Amino acid sequence: MVHYNIIALGYFIVIDDIWDVSLWEKIQYSLVENNLGCKIIITTRNREVAEKIGSSIYNMQPLSDEISGILFYGRIFGSREMCPEEFSVVSTKILKKCGGVPLAICTISSLLANKKENIADWDELCGSIGSGLAKDPSMEGMRKIMSLSYYDLPSHLKTCLLYLSIFPEDFDIRVDRLILRWMAEDFIKQVKTGDSLYEIGYGYFIELVNRSMIQFSENIFGKVYNTWRVHDVVLDLICSLAKEENFVTLSHDIEQNTSQQSKVRRLSLQKTSGATSCEMSHVRSFTIFNPAIDSMPMLSSFHALRVLDMEGCNLQDHNLSYVGSLVQLRYLGLRDTRYAGELPKDLGKLQFLQTLDLSDTDVKELPASIMWLKRLVVLRLAWNTRLRSGIFRNLTTLEELSRVTFIESTNFVEDLGGLTNLRELQINLQAMDQSSMETFLLSLCYMQKLRELSILAVSVINMEDWAPPHCLREFVLRQQDVDALGRLPSLEILYLEKYKVATGETLTVNSSMFPRLTMWSSIRTSIVPVFRRGSAPRLRDINFHFSVWNMMEAWNGSLDFGLENLGCLEKFIARVNDRHATEQEREAAVEGLRRARDTNPNGATFDVRSSQHYHLLF
Repeated sequence: MVHYNIIALGYFIVIDDIWDVSLWEKIQYSLVENNLGCKIIITTRNREVAEKIGSSIYNMQPLSDEISGILFYGRIFGSREMCPEEFSVVSTKILKKCGGVPLAICTISSLLANKKENIADWDELCGSIGSGLAKDPSMEGMRKIMSLSYYDLPSHLKTCLLYLSIFPEDFDIRVDRLILRWMAEDFIKQVKTGDSLYEIGYGYFIELVNRSMIQFSENIFGKVYNTWRVHDVVLDLICSLAKEENFVTLSHDIEQNTSQQSKVRRLSLQKTSGATSCEMSHVRSFTIFNPAIDSMPMLSSFHALRVLDMEGCNLQDHNLSYVGSLVQLRYLGLRDTRYAGELPKDLGKLQFLQTLDLSDTDVKELPASIMWLKRLVVLRLAWNTRLRSGIFRNLTTLEELSRVTFIESTNFVEDLGGLTNLRELQINLQAMDQSSMETFLLSLCYMQKLRELSILAVSVINMEDWAPPHCLREFVLRQQDVDALGRLPSLEILYLEKYKVATGETLTVNSSMFPRLTMWSSIRTSIVPVFRRGSAPRLRDINFHFSVWNMMEAWNGSLDFGLENLGCLEKFIARVNDRHATEQEREAAVEGLRRARDTNPNGATFDVRSSQHYHLLF
């Protein structure tokens, strides 16, 4: 397919991270030599591969001493100037051994950031590196440096890090998926009664980030630190360690060792390998990725399973009736599987189940027995999943309830009020009448641990009498009253979509409103607010989608956002709908946006485009 698409074209192709010549030989058959000035760039860390593939080799140069120092000292002390004099000599020696390799510098500096008080630790570390990368720039030299960081971890973080070997290279993993699986494996220990295991697990995650063992890969608006990945050098190390300790078994481990003398504890099938021959009776964790779905073993072969994660696999033709017999199961991940079958009626037998993720499936109804899952912490549904009356009455341990749709039941709203441990609620209230809405708001008052609330509603909800919990961090509410939101003392992220504003009315953010807000998004709407002096003092990011015609009508022919009052603003994104606007109104809108940019005291970056044609307006 690639060959025929490029046969008559000039092309520029970048192929990243080739480790084996045989892989390149397979790829090159798809390419065409057509004398049209085509270029191919290949990256590799194996010089032998580079010499066999290319006629022109460019060797990446290490970082200069100056840049290396900025990276090293900045991570530990804030700057080179803040480094104590007694640490300067050993710092120079360590930097030299890092050989100008960014990953090595980041790893070592993250390790030393926790040892700023004792120079003896620095001397010991410097000696343990040996010659370092300055004289041994090979992968083995890099692995030795990475190993220092691994062996410096406390035991509970070593376990959590080795667990990452379950996921394939360059695979983006959601933070919540990882933490919930740690919980199911009993890796997270409660310090005192009442502490949330999820919050403790998030602390583990952040500590691994701070030590440069893992890195964030995506930052979705309103979902800070949403996904992460492991650098392939780090992943190579932890996969090797996990194999040595029989901690995780991967697809290719099964292929290479058919005898399987040791018991398989955690199995990760990442690619198709034919029938899986290993013994499943001792497997505690089973993860399968879509390329390996044809190797899916019978669920009845598992006897000790705690984690069953099939996220992203196509399960349209699979039967999950045996899941109800996996009585030790703690985590059941069916997200994005398109599973449309029934859940087993005896699902309530899974008395240890903590997470049930049915997001983006076609499961039509929950079995009645689900109300007996008294240890359930996370319940994620599909929007079209039907609920039974009284289903939440016993689920008082729930901390997250997502994509739940209101049903006409006398007890539905009252039962929600019993979920006092909720930290996240996402609910569709479009079928709710005014009386039930008032009861719902009373139920919210009992949710004092709530941090994220998402409500889908047709009509505006009157929230003036609702005193939100102080721990509320995220509030995603459509068609909401700006003043009511502005009084939320802890609100940091606000996402509004498709709200309506009465003709001729305006939206204004007044002084002292939104004291902690950092991100505001108003999309698929007609009018966006104007910020007055003293409002939203911490606001950094704005994402506005609005109608020129509606804004002009509301503000009597002018366009003003009040950005001169936002001293911390860093980024302003606007998507402008000018479909019904006159040429004069379009020009006035562009001029108003330019004025907003020029008057912002923080010099924020602007990205202003037409929502119809997506071209920049200035």
